[in-house]
Amino acid sequence: MSESRKEDKRRWQRENKEKIYEYRRRYLEGHPEQVEKNRVANRERSLARVKRIRETNPEEYERLLKYSRDWNKQNKDKHNLSSIRWRKKNPVKWAAIVSAWRNKNKEKYNAQRRVARRIASGKMIRPSECSLCHLAGYVFAHHDDYNKPLDVIWLCSTCHHRRHGHNKD
Repeated sequence: MSESRKEDKRRWQRENKEKIYEYRRRYLEGHPEQVEKNRVANRERSLARVKRIRETNPEEYERLLKYSRDWNKQNKDKHNLSSIRWRKKNPVKWAAIVSAWRNKNKEKYNAQRRVARRIASGKMIRPSECSLCHLAGYVFAHHDDYNKPLDVIWLCSTCHHRRHGHNKD
């Protein structure tokens, strides 16, 4: 194809974006198997690209990670919904991830469970405000030492993130 034809084609595509979008939408509505095929192929290409970048260009890989983290922070609702959908769609994988975390972090898990059981039995009462900033609302039990599972500080989400070094404002 000659350069002038390519340029004409690009110009037509720029001028008719809505028409192209509508055509693709109607086509894909009638061909759900193609949608799934494209989704799988795109995911595989994306994973291969990220793997290639991680191996060949660590700086670019770090930039992509930072971009992804920033996007997730700015789009918390979308990210959370996406995570929930993924966990529902992949219960076996999710169970394996949770199990691996529990095996890797036995002290943390056991300390969290002990506090949860104490709260459920009524032997420990969750306060209604943060121990640091005194903000009323839901508070989390923070362990400074997992070897002392019942020695907790009750923190709001913001203070809890700060305590862990996640500078949440």
